[in-house]
Amino acid sequence: MTPTAEATTPKSAGTLKAAAWVAFAYAAFMLGHIIMLGMQTDGLESTAYVRRMIDASLFVLIGVGLLRRARWGWFFGLAWTSMILVLAGSDLAISVAYDWKWSDSWFFGLSRRSAAVNAALLAVLLVLLLHPRSRRAIRSATLQESNSPS
Repeated sequence: MTPTAEATTPKSAGTLKAAAWVAFAYAAFMLGHIIMLGMQTDGLESTAYVRRMIDASLFVLIGVGLLRRARWGWFFGLAWTSMILVLAGSDLAISVAYDWKWSDSWFFGLSRRSAAVNAALLAVLLVLLLHPRSRRAIRSATLQESNSPS
């Protein structure tokens, strides 16, 4: 490896790889949940099934973008994860504050235990994306692309 290539390849890309694998784990959890719900009931409503499939597909896309150290993967992962956590958190807060039955609107029909695992995976992903090492890895990958001859 040349000295310039070694200097531009950050050792901090491990944080991005970990975030990518957490995104893949979230997608696998969602797919497993789809399969389990399909076995427990006569089948899923088509909108619920499509919604879960889109969510899992988007997190696979985010994971691929993070493995490639693509800036769009980082931005999209940050935005989508934040949106889901904020909406699910407000959904939970409202259902607790007004003593309503557990609403499944943002954690997609999950039981409380599954929603806790879901929220934990998303929170870990958000922390990994906001970590300074992952931001440094994205910045250096962007600089490396802009410095490469076209």
